Amino acid sequence: MKTLLTSALIYLAGVAIILYLKPRLMFANDGQWKEFGLTQDSRHTWFPFWLFCIVWALLSYMIAHYTFKIIKTPAITETMKPGYYVLDETATTRDGFPKYVFIGEKNPS
Repeated sequence: MKTLLTSALIYLAGVAIILYLKPRLMFANDGQWKEFGLTQDSRHTWFPFWLFCIVWALLSYMIAHYTFKIIKTPAITETMKPGYYVLDETATTRDGFPKYVFIGEKNPS
């Protein structure tokens, strides 16, 4: 989930920067979007804004994914002690996600 949220923030930042800068590769002089086309025309471009959005979405996810892979954040199973856990139903209903309570290292039964 952390990867997805980070990639969404990277994506939004990149799109906001492009919309603010309006590079000539994607936008005309009057600020209108250029259409996709391979002709040597001022109305067409080989890299329009919608293509940038698709490519940037893939790149931002890969950046976030490999960043967290390099950092190696510990998983939940690595931080939990081995033993027996019971679902705390009141905390689960209140918070909206499962919460477990550690009972001990021996079987309670």
